[in-house]
Amino acid sequence: MRHVSLIVVIGLMMGSLQARTLDKAPPCEKVAYPLDWKRHNIGKLWLVLTNMGTIGSGGEAGYSGLAAEFPPGSLEEHLCGAGVWIGAIVEGEPYVTTGYEGWEGPLYECYPTQNEWDTMWVVETADMFYDIPYWTPYVKVSAQDFVTRYFDNTRLDIQYHHPLNIEIIQRSYSWGYGFLQDFIYVDYKIINLNETDTLHQAYVGFFVDGDVGRFTDPAAGEPHIWEDDFTWFDPDRMMAVIQDAPGGPDGDALSPLGIRIIQTPGDMSQLQMSFHWYRGEGSPKPDYKRYEMLSSAVIMPDQTPEEAMDTRFLFGFGPFEIVPGDTLPLTVAVLCGDGIMGYKIVCRFIIV
Repeated sequence: MRHVSLIVVIGLMMGSLQARTLDKAPPCEKVAYPLDWKRHNIGKLWLVLTNMGTIGSGGEAGYSGLAAEFPPGSLEEHLCGAGVWIGAIVEGEPYVTTGYEGWEGPLYECYPTQNEWDTMWVVETADMFYDIPYWTPYVKVSAQDFVTRYFDNTRLDIQYHHPLNIEIIQRSYSWGYGFLQDFIYVDYKIINLNETDTLHQAYVGFFVDGDVGRFTDPAAGEPHIWEDDFTWFDPDRMMAVIQDAPGGPDGDALSPLGIRIIQTPGDMSQLQMSFHWYRGEGSPKPDYKRYEMLSSAVIMPDQTPEEAMDTRFLFGFGPFEIVPGDTLPLTVAVLCGDGIMGYKIVCRFIIV
């Protein structure tokens, strides 16, 4: 079937990137970065990604519209912002790099280099190779691929940030037909650039501040769709979900939004997962608290619709060992659906 072959292709592509020494600009304190965003708009989930490790949130990259609209034209929003987190033990100390944090700050800790080609590459043509400097030749996987990369050590002026010295190459895939319209794959290659330091007990996480509801005036932020959301965890599908509670000034949103693990190295049944939800003021800080949350193996009870609020979640999984020069590949899906039943159907057809 078509969906099986797509997963196979993506799985094969994940193994195609070899560890190597990269030509990158040295860290510097104050530089101009080619910050960029792109919006997947070929399927039913219109999702914004950036070359800063954020999903949805594109403020510093210059984007201010709807972050995750489903379906198109509905004004139904699903994200304030989200981002990938990577935590690890280095020389006995826990450090966490955050693509997007959303409350305590710093909001962003990942940036591209000064190279003008470290923007967002859009790949939509099947009959040509793309000469992306860090991935050449690049061959299209989906109907609309975005390719970018960013680092956690290109800026030295981020308060409290201790870089892990990693490069992240990010690809995202979108299709425009059938159930494939309802989700987007995001593929990460996390590369340890250290010469001697192994990233021990590494955990990957996704922080999601998911404002779910239907705007009447997006520019004015009306109504306040973020006030009545709740979140829950599906351990069998390795998926964290945020959903709009019934009623309220924003009405009833058609779809929840979920982050689901699709592929990691090794036996995924042995992954240690964590799931925490909290208000903004509950955001963990400093790094050792963030690492504790990522690596805790604690699955909080599901939030109920009666507990709905301006909620957010942190979904973590690991551990992994990333030796110098090595690459940790993984893929997640960001998914919506036509109502709860449609959402469950999409979940059933995404095969891991």
